[in-house]
Amino acid sequence: FDDGGFPIAENIRLLAELQAGEQQPMIASSRGRPDASGYLLNAAAVRELNASFAVHSKYCPQPSAAEPLAHVQEFFIWNCLASSQRVKTWGWDGDQRARDVLGCIAGDDTVVNLKVRIANRACQRAVFAFMVPTPGWMAE
Repeated sequence: FDDGGFPIAENIRLLAELQAGEQQPMIASSRGRPDASGYLLNAAAVRELNASFAVHSKYCPQPSAAEPLAHVQEFFIWNCLASSQRVKTWGWDGDQRARDVLGCIAGDDTVVNLKVRIANRACQRAVFAFMVPTPGWMAE
């Protein structure tokens, strides 16, 4: 997750329960695409990610502390996993079951910016909250 953000474990657990028993590697974010505020992996996706580091490719560079992470590499874990045909992507904002379990009504956000939050625009159980102008503000 972004360093200015706060995952809400109880609500992440609610999302995880919706995917219980999923054996296919899965990476998830609020919109089902790379998101600077963060994303979730199931156990199968973690195993897939570890295996991908052994086979270097354009999308899966070998982890290294030898050089700093460049802004263009910010989403390399997502891109690495999503490039595999075996990995499923999931956007919980577009899944009505997830929105129901999070107590959302139309227009509510599951990821909340605490500095610019519009009253009554957050789900009852947000998944993530952050306190920076935008999740990628340091790179802008």
